[in-house]
Amino acid sequence: MNKKILFALLVTLGSIGLHFHLTLHWYPLHFGAPVESTICNLGTQFNCDVAAASPYGQLFGIPISLWGAMTHVALLLFLLGYILGFTDAPQRSLRFAFLLSSLALLASVVMGFISTFFLAAYCPLCVVLYALSLINFELLRRSQTESFWHSFVHSDLPRLWSESKASLIMIASIPVASLLVHLGLASPYDSKELNLVLQQSVLDWAEAPQVPLTAAASLRLGPEDASVVVSEFADFRCIHCKRVAPILKTFAQVHRDVRVDFYAFPLDGQCNPAISQQGDGVSCQLAKATLCAEKLDEQGWAMHDLIFDHFEAISGLRSLSAADERLRMLSFQLNLEWEEMQACLDAPETHEAITAQALAGQLARVRGTPSIFVNGRPASAAGQSLVGLQAIRREALRQK
Repeated sequence: MNKKILFALLVTLGSIGLHFHLTLHWYPLHFGAPVESTICNLGTQFNCDVAAASPYGQLFGIPISLWGAMTHVALLLFLLGYILGFTDAPQRSLRFAFLLSSLALLASVVMGFISTFFLAAYCPLCVVLYALSLINFELLRRSQTESFWHSFVHSDLPRLWSESKASLIMIASIPVASLLVHLGLASPYDSKELNLVLQQSVLDWAEAPQVPLTAAASLRLGPEDASVVVSEFADFRCIHCKRVAPILKTFAQVHRDVRVDFYAFPLDGQCNPAISQQGDGVSCQLAKATLCAEKLDEQGWAMHDLIFDHFEAISGLRSLSAADERLRMLSFQLNLEWEEMQACLDAPETHEAITAQALAGQLARVRGTPSIFVNGRPASAAGQSLVGLQAIRREALRQK
């Protein structure tokens, strides 16, 4: 057996697996369902969610990764037909496989260009797929025993409606299969009832009065002169805050006219006048840690992400001493001097800043976390999903 063809088969299988992995992550990210952390997100510059959430991450409403998966499934079938002898014209099957590999390579070049010049962020798994598409292209190019263009133009194309009809049907089935799989994967998230809730949420946002948010936010992500400002009030021991955090950050990274402001709203009476119960002070300490990490070394977002990454352990803390021990470990991971962090945590001005943010939330009638405002108006359900935030952004820009 031709070793190059066998290797191309293995590369194609790997490409299918990676494409489906990205596809299965796209749906909860897009529709605002709980999103598990992924090894594909390595930071601001190397982040698969930014690529997936961008307008370039889908074609006709179907994720690009699903288009890629279905294209490689068709490529796999052509290769299997050649290897197993399921066709009377094995070289023709190999030429159609090479044609699909060429289309995959072209798509990789286009997406790489978009990532570099429009997103300024790279999807690590996508980069792996770009490399695999190049390898596949070269393997199949070198496996051609006849002139590809001469044979394809003078032999395959004239026979598309006769001897090559099966190949034509297989290629034509790519968009059909992509649509059917998309409808199946989207159905648990994209229901008529949810769409009505989303539409009503956007209408409610457009009609709601603006609320002045005068307190300084702990963290900001995006341009100072942003047209769309998303303000989040959150508690670090709130599971829903953990789930919405990556969606808000991704939204800001995808759209250059968006800024996300993070406000602490600890569900703890020790630093939040809106909470009647005294609390154990842990939520207050976590909020202060984020503010201090930003103040000392501009690592507030890194601390924010680390705290949520350790949510299971942190949510069970019940004393300030235990919280400080955990924060000391997180500070070490960020190369922050713990003595400086501790001094900042104990400083009266830090406590006053967190209390001021909580008071701003109280004045904005925050009743729970996360509470999200867009341009000073409550966003309710729409603010917790990418599709909802994008709908509000379109409406906000239209109003401007």
